[in-house]
Amino acid sequence: MAKLIAVDFEVFGRVQGVFFRKKPSCNHLTYHPLEHKKDWLRNTGSPSSRITKAEFRNEKEIEAVSFSHFNIKH
Repeated sequence: MAKLIAVDFEVFGRVQGVFFRKKPSCNHLTYHPLEHKKDWLRNTGSPSSRITKAEFRNEKEIEAVSFSHFNIKH
């Protein structure tokens, strides 16, 4: 069975108004290996996004999936 990993991330650049949160690759982070997701967040994003930087913090193994909130910072 695959481990569940939680990680906080922040993506910088043009990521608002480009359907970034609607992309399955962003919303379903537990369905693919974490390194694949980090690469997607750093380099790809949604088709209209322009990512300049992605930061990852607090990576840890977890027992169950939980989701408390999603913040958009201006």
